[in-house]
Amino acid sequence: MIDRSQLAVDAARKEYKPDFAVTGGYYYMGAMRPMYEFRVDVKIPLRRERRAAAVTEQMHSAEQAKNTFDATRLGLQGRIHEDYQTASTTVRLARLYRDTVLPQARLALESSMASYQTGGVDFLSVLTNFGTVLEYEMTYFEELASYHTAVSRLEEMIGTPLVH
Repeated sequence: MIDRSQLAVDAARKEYKPDFAVTGGYYYMGAMRPMYEFRVDVKIPLRRERRAAAVTEQMHSAEQAKNTFDATRLGLQGRIHEDYQTASTTVRLARLYRDTVLPQARLALESSMASYQTGGVDFLSVLTNFGTVLEYEMTYFEELASYHTAVSRLEEMIGTPLVH
């Protein structure tokens, strides 16, 4: 679009210059003598304000194409940066849940089950710990899903598969 707009500006600027046309022809008329024709045309641009307005319009069109390109480029860079940050944040959170939070919650569940068997705690405590483990597992899988979604959006925008 930028190149096309720049070519339109160049074409509009050429309208200030006169046009020359030279034509020639040969006519064979059988028994008559051959006829020749030569013609020279000159087109002189007189209405300069109309041509100046056309040049200005094409320059504005070229500037608009450049601004559209820059806006699209910046928008894509922002989306790529946002998806990268999302992917890196969600993978760290998923690792945290997998390596720290879930093992501790499972240990708390096992401890409360052992205490329940000996009569140290009531069933509600065991049930609460079980619900907590399920909630943390759901959060872990949600973070994994967010990570894979962000990576797939990144791959779509950059056009290359990412190693993850």
